[in-house]
Amino acid sequence: NAAIQEQLGKISHSSFLGFTHPLAVELASRLCGFFPDGTLERVFFSDDGSTAVECALKMAVQYRMQTGEPERNRFVAFANGYHGDTLGAASLGGVGHFFERFKGTGYPVQHVSTLEELRTLPPAEIAGVVIEPLIQGVNEMRPWPAGMLTELREWCDETGAHLILDEVMTGFGRTGKMFACHHESVIPDFLCLAKGLTGGYLPMAATLTTGKIYDAFLGSPEKAFYYGHSYTANPLGCAAALASLDLFESEQTFARLPEKIERLADGLAALKSRHPMVHEVRQCGFIAGIELRRPDGEKFPPGERFGESVLPFTDPDGMALALVGIPGAESEPGWSNGDVPAEHAIRGFHGVTLLLDSAAKTAAVLTDVFGFKETGREGSVIRFKVSGDAEGSVVDIYEAKGFLRGHQGGGSVHHIAFRAADDAE
Repeated sequence: NAAIQEQLGKISHSSFLGFTHPLAVELASRLCGFFPDGTLERVFFSDDGSTAVECALKMAVQYRMQTGEPERNRFVAFANGYHGDTLGAASLGGVGHFFERFKGTGYPVQHVSTLEELRTLPPAEIAGVVIEPLIQGVNEMRPWPAGMLTELREWCDETGAHLILDEVMTGFGRTGKMFACHHESVIPDFLCLAKGLTGGYLPMAATLTTGKIYDAFLGSPEKAFYYGHSYTANPLGCAAALASLDLFESEQTFARLPEKIERLADGLAALKSRHPMVHEVRQCGFIAGIELRRPDGEKFPPGERFGESVLPFTDPDGMALALVGIPGAESEPGWSNGDVPAEHAIRGFHGVTLLLDSAAKTAAVLTDVFGFKETGREGSVIRFKVSGDAEGSVVDIYEAKGFLRGHQGGGSVHHIAFRAADDAE
């Protein structure tokens, strides 16, 4: 906050078309500083993860055109991957319901599932291979086999294909190191960054590449990389990014991460041992996926999936809250009388509105477990209020006539997500 406020008093916006500013220079230098000299030493700023990937793809294709290999215009991506929603990035996607309708409109892409499958492809037309290192996000948080990234780097070196790492999700400490590629000491030809770059405060992305690739764009004007945005290297975003990097140092984040990651692993293991619906837990640093299945081990059919029983709240202050209903979970302890550390106790609550097809079980949990009081009824609306005089601390339940998939749910309430009071530490 302080870094953004200070920058607002200096300059809040500057075109990056033929211009630069000190914060952009410093940020680019610090990002490149995470890699050995002479490797990733050039930075192209953009707005989000999709444009970071899009930039890498365009640069890879243009590089081939300007170095005598125009036939190398195809990409290889991995099945069930996700790399963004702009057209080029979407063409890399391997999840059908995200990208099937746009198939054939972007770059020519070959999807593979394994390194063995990749090795069967003729490399002569491949511009680059795109992968999320260590773990796939959209693919249910599934880790790659250990050593795969190293082998992929070796294959790219042998064939001349560019290695493009999408670290939009994995970057900035999420895997236990600053970047996932650091785990195997792999240096890509392109590194795509976003999300954690500004600590989640402002849109900002970066695509890092090598001096060799950069040099191919020098010389005559037609060699330039004509790609950019109105908010490229926005000074406020750069200020937030630099402040975020400062926090990694001042708070000794990476020295403290191993203990925290171990605690998370212990907690996930305990969760799996307590709940029969937890089929598998997958963890990579601070990234975790919890796969739920029916007690017989079979996957839930669509109508019974956990997400279908999430009942969304509408919070006047914009905070997303949810009641989560799990049919048959009546025997689980409620939050107020469960094994919850004191520091995680409810500290504040804002008014919400809840739609569901049957209010009886939800109302019982609100009153019997959480101490809400029913304060009135009007038509199909029932109002509940927490004890005390806190303004806005109410739940309005609207009994709907039908079941709206994805918006309503049935069953008992097992957990309630609350927003902490604004002054809570």
